[in-house]
Amino acid sequence: MNHQELNTTSLWKILEVSRNLSMPLSLEAVLKQVVETALEVLDAERGSVFLFHPASDELRTQVATGRAEIRVPLTKGIVGECALNRKVVNVTDCYQDARFNSEVDRQSGFKTQSLLAIPLVGLDDNLVGVL
Repeated sequence: MNHQELNTTSLWKILEVSRNLSMPLSLEAVLKQVVETALEVLDAERGSVFLFHPASDELRTQVATGRAEIRVPLTKGIVGECALNRKVVNVTDCYQDARFNSEVDRQSGFKTQSLLAIPLVGLDDNLVGVL
């Protein structure tokens, strides 16, 4: 797939997720579909949605492929930077980036090569989480 343009199949998948956002589905079901679609469209191996928990000032995985819950302080790591700045963070070589926390890889046995973090922001500009 040309990474500059989305193909028709990918666009239809994104449209399907958009339509489902208006349906009476559980948050868990919607987030799983978002992650599955993102994995397919981006040709990624794993994906996660971290939700922001203001009481503890941390991000926690709500949906994650291949991993149990991960908790990240809002001020730490690539996911934290994405959330704080509300900007996409694209890292092509995680092990060359000082922000990357390789502890999760050590615990899971998976080696993260690249990472794309996308902020999830509500209509009222409140932080929801990170994909």
